[in-house]
Amino acid sequence: MAEYWLCELGSLTLLELVESDEDLDGVVSSSKGASNEQRYFALPEGVYSSNCKLQLVEGVYSLTTDGDAQDNNPEWLAIKATRDEKLAAAQWIIDRHRDQVDDTEYTTPDITAAKYQEWLEYKQALRDIPQDYTEAESVEWPTEPT
Repeated sequence: MAEYWLCELGSLTLLELVESDEDLDGVVSSSKGASNEQRYFALPEGVYSSNCKLQLVEGVYSLTTDGDAQDNNPEWLAIKATRDEKLAAAQWIIDRHRDQVDDTEYTTPDITAAKYQEWLEYKQALRDIPQDYTEAESVEWPTEPT
């Protein structure tokens, strides 16, 4: 089963994502009432549906990627979800430390200034994962401060 975009050529509009066992690449749609010709384009290998755009270059229509290839890759989505959970947990510790530092009359901070800096660096390492790795399989998680 392959995925195809049904596209309206005159307006460069992506209309509908279609799955088919048939080879629809380049097939003209017989949609009635369409103001422009509609044609199916196969998604290029490794391209996910929402990071595509239809382009007209020198009279030739083509489907190209638009944006980050990680955006809809299931492996990257799982990595980003895990990263977001880790970021939220780290943020709670950082916020608690800031609150305790601001309220020294009633509390003593749970972590030292050096440990606080480690948490900030850990959060930055988590945020850098999508830029630091091109392959989802090669991601190495930073070590959480103890």
